[in-house]
Amino acid sequence: MDERMLNEEYLTRMKASIVDSSNNFIGIADLKGRLIYLNNAAYAKMGYGPEEQPEFTSIADVHANDFHHFVLNVIQPMVFERGFWNGTGYLRHKNGSVITVAQSVFPVCDEKGVIYGTAAVVRDIAEIPAINKRVKKDSELFQKVLDSAKIGIVLINMKTHIIEMVNCFMQELLQMRADEIIGQRCCDVLCRSSMDLCPHVNERELTTIVTERVIERKDGSLIPVIKTGTRITIEDKEYLVDSFVDISLQKELEMNLLEAKIAAEAANRGKSEFLSRMSHEMRTPLNAIVGMAQIAGRTGSREKLQEAIKTIEVSSLHLLDLINDVLDLSKIEEGRLDLSIEPFSMAAMMEKINSLIREKAREKNICFVIQADEKIPQTLVGDSMRLSQVLLNFLSNAVKFTPEKGRVELKVSLLGIEDNKARLLFSVRDNGLGISRYHLERLFHPFVQADGSISRRFGGTGLGLAINKRILALMNSDISVETEVGQGSCFSFSLDLPVANASTAGGTGPEELGEIKNIYAGKRGLVVDDVELNRIVTLELLAETGMVIDEAANGREAVDMVAENAYDIIFMDVQMPIMDGYEATKQIRAMEGPAKDTVIMAVSANVFKEDVESSLKAGMNAHIAKPLNIKTLISTINCFLGNPKNYDASEDEQVRETVD
Repeated sequence: MDERMLNEEYLTRMKASIVDSSNNFIGIADLKGRLIYLNNAAYAKMGYGPEEQPEFTSIADVHANDFHHFVLNVIQPMVFERGFWNGTGYLRHKNGSVITVAQSVFPVCDEKGVIYGTAAVVRDIAEIPAINKRVKKDSELFQKVLDSAKIGIVLINMKTHIIEMVNCFMQELLQMRADEIIGQRCCDVLCRSSMDLCPHVNERELTTIVTERVIERKDGSLIPVIKTGTRITIEDKEYLVDSFVDISLQKELEMNLLEAKIAAEAANRGKSEFLSRMSHEMRTPLNAIVGMAQIAGRTGSREKLQEAIKTIEVSSLHLLDLINDVLDLSKIEEGRLDLSIEPFSMAAMMEKINSLIREKAREKNICFVIQADEKIPQTLVGDSMRLSQVLLNFLSNAVKFTPEKGRVELKVSLLGIEDNKARLLFSVRDNGLGISRYHLERLFHPFVQADGSISRRFGGTGLGLAINKRILALMNSDISVETEVGQGSCFSFSLDLPVANASTAGGTGPEELGEIKNIYAGKRGLVVDDVELNRIVTLELLAETGMVIDEAANGREAVDMVAENAYDIIFMDVQMPIMDGYEATKQIRAMEGPAKDTVIMAVSANVFKEDVESSLKAGMNAHIAKPLNIKTLISTINCFLGNPKNYDASEDEQVRETVD
């Protein structure tokens, strides 16, 4: 058999199979109205099952209401003339009822192209509303999905460049209504700020392309987007689907991350510089302490021994000041620094400051002057210790950066008194180096000095001004700076301090230790510390007082000794092996008899507020910090054992803050 004929037969059977499987009524009739073919759906539409398909020979057998006459006399001539006919027809159902249907009729030709009949595709009209409803529902669902997408979408006619569809998110992105977008040329809406990238203006060939762009909103603002363009074809028309993703948040995050990275790198550099300066600042007094200790051990000269001891003392105090600065800054940064508000004498505070700065100024041949307004009330209420710290930091810097024969001035002015509060203006002026505008912006940052070379020329860590700014912030004040390079600087701030009665003011002037020999004769104490050298220091500081002192190397030994002996006071270290100071205190407080009421004083290098609170919570009466200062030690003891004759208790911060 000819292969071509085989293929034709196969194609014929396949076409017939497709027609038979259609859900639509399909029938073919000749020019006289005789039925040539009906598919299975045609019988089903008229109510016949597969097993009961009757022999219909004429279109009159399937049509109702004599509709077959209309087919032969009207529809067929119109089909032959126009090539098709669409309209309504009537079928006869098996049960005798009439079915109204929609018909599409086409001519049927033989293999020579001669028309020998017509083919009709019939659809039940009753199904059309349901179909339309389903189409409408699907269309609405599609539109909802399109509008709910957080991606801007526009449909652009590739031939006219006109926007034919836009979703809600794109309207929000452009800040425009749909009627302001649809019907406009895409380049007038989407590419106003980037015409060079518009594919239509440049007639670029495009399948799918992703680019990072900016689009201009209605108000003129620019917004960064990721644009994806895809070409599609709908009913032989070419369209471009442009989708836009807003990346403003990502750009902002990128910028924040970049700024954070730059800030972190700057902070790391600042901390590295700070650690370098701290190393230098700490090693300098340590070098003097270690060196002079070696000299003292080898010398036989009393004068050299006294000189070495004096140097060790001065260097130790310098190192302690440095450590206190670092701890102060740490407490301030973590919000753990509390102000101690109490009455004080402004005159006494000025005298104390004068005594501390005068000698430094004299060493550099600098004129140091304090001018205090005579109208300032004698007694004010505030934290005199922190206020002194701020003024001393400013004055120490002024003396440090002022050349020989220069001038440093501290001036305190009364601006007025209102509601029993005195407004005071403090200013520290010098005629030293001055500060450039660039360095002024960095002046109060922690871990940063205005100029890295300053530490090499003048020493210091650059913490003083940072601490001052934060302390004054706690006092509801700020620092003003007037400066000119080569002419000097003036640092000033104002404070509102309540006025108090003079009788309630505490003394803030310089205290002298006074006579301490045998002031605690007859008293018995216990020093508890796991470091022998620390026990020796405490014993030596109290040696002249006449107190009898025992020693314990840990909390367990202390508990056993207290159980066997009566003590007036116990100096308790906190961190020790076997048993720490907290547990030892708890066990002592749990004892029967007078031991549970023995004065217990924490002597610790842990000096933060929570450390003090932990000591008091454990049952201790007070907390003082290492390294021990003889005045602080005696002052604290006096709070519990009485104030001996010839000794005036110090106003030391540790006593004020930690005595229970």
